Amino acid sequence: MPSTLQIPSVFAVHNSSSNPLGGSQKRHMEPNKPKVVFVNKDQSSTFLSRSQGAERAFILSHVQRRRRQGAKSKQPWSQHTSQFTFEQKTNTTSSDDKKPQLLVKGLSNNGADPFHCTIAAIDAGNHAMLRFTFDQGAKLTFLAEAFAPSSFVRRDTRMRHERAINQRLKRCIEDEALMYSTLAYSSCCQGWMAGVLDQKRPPEYFIDKALQAVRVRLQHTQELKADNWLALSIYSLAITEFWTGTPFLWTRCPERYLATIAAPNTGASAARTHLGALLRVVDNAGGWSQFDPYMLESAILADKYLALTEFKTPVVPLTWDPISLCPGYVESAAPTLLGHNLLTKILSLDLRLVLQDVISYVNYAVAYWSSGKRHGNIETNLFLKLQALTYRLLHPQDLQQSDNCIRITTLTFLLNATQYHGSQTSARTLISRLRQALIEARFWSDELDESIRFWCLYTAAMTTEASPDRDWFLCMIQRYYSPLALNYEVEERLRGYLFLSDRQGAQLSTLMSKLASLR
Repeated sequence: MPSTLQIPSVFAVHNSSSNPLGGSQKRHMEPNKPKVVFVNKDQSSTFLSRSQGAERAFILSHVQRRRRQGAKSKQPWSQHTSQFTFEQKTNTTSSDDKKPQLLVKGLSNNGADPFHCTIAAIDAGNHAMLRFTFDQGAKLTFLAEAFAPSSFVRRDTRMRHERAINQRLKRCIEDEALMYSTLAYSSCCQGWMAGVLDQKRPPEYFIDKALQAVRVRLQHTQELKADNWLALSIYSLAITEFWTGTPFLWTRCPERYLATIAAPNTGASAARTHLGALLRVVDNAGGWSQFDPYMLESAILADKYLALTEFKTPVVPLTWDPISLCPGYVESAAPTLLGHNLLTKILSLDLRLVLQDVISYVNYAVAYWSSGKRHGNIETNLFLKLQALTYRLLHPQDLQQSDNCIRITTLTFLLNATQYHGSQTSARTLISRLRQALIEARFWSDELDESIRFWCLYTAAMTTEASPDRDWFLCMIQRYYSPLALNYEVEERLRGYLFLSDRQGAQLSTLMSKLASLR
């Protein structure tokens, strides 16, 4: 795990016109200037300023933390009150100098106290960042990962975890670990998905503070208690570390992309460490059944994309694969040619079984979303089944060379057909592995079935993210299939394997245009 950043000290100094050499000076302050300023620096600082966003956030956090600590009393309920007094008028005269005072209590140290909310310098930028992350990023992700079409992947579409997300955001007001980890998650998500990154408060700024808060929580947490908020905090650290250290995700943020390529990649290792800690917390609490489904599904996604990037077996045990997708809710789909030719090839038994399940799943999911009727339990099962299929495709070891090409191309198809930026961007990591697998299978010879080669080359070339590997696939299509590469029968031929025209049609059209420009 990356080392924790050193927290700078906060000093209070008089804002007088003092002579640095120690001479006598006027002691009065100018009327429009504060009596003290805070200097937020450490021994490595070379200049003094209070204009940086991170410094302002730290100063506000320090001030309000001290205010809250001083306001706390021994009564449990009193941590949510503040006290002040005002003069009480009486009809009697008294020789006492002090008049009677009334004690009044008001809200404090909670969401209704505006001072409490400044602990992380919540401002308009943070609010906009959170709105983007959860109104768009998270909502679209969970819809798309249930294989929803692009027409459903919108901000105004209902999503089954909206209540859990709202509770999470409310909880951030009183949970420091959850707040900082959520801000780290949001800052990073907004950066790689929208290309908007706050240079003054990058993800690492919030990660550092979240790490400290999570460690404190772990020291004071009962091992057998299920704590959704602690689990979400650890998950957020895991996925944020993965995102920050994965270069291909940052193509929409060029400066960050170049910096990530140049730096050693420690994000995957840190993400694995956090994911392992999360699994221990879950096991100690009695398993995933003790936690909100939002927590389980979030952890599965982090594990899946980390495993895809490293091309390793996922670490979250596959105990959540739904047995049935509730077929009674959906009318039988019309027969299609999807995968028909693929299943006629000689395949290993394990690969054939998972390919049959992929074809059945895609047909069912397309029929469900086309029906217009929505059921929360079905969408949960659609989400879990898609992730389980990916897990199963990542699991096989020691496959035949041709089977390995089919396995990687099937994974690429699933990522390309999942309708959001994160999934389609991740396909970029797989095509480099597919290129190597094709070379090992001697794709230019009769050792690899020609129709399998055709499907592999076209599926990889349809990935949405530009890369040298995608250019290689374009060249191979030109070499082996020109001038037929622009023939209308390409789509018909692809349908016999794994191809969805309503989801990949635009990708194929873009590919055809690029092939035409190469002639």
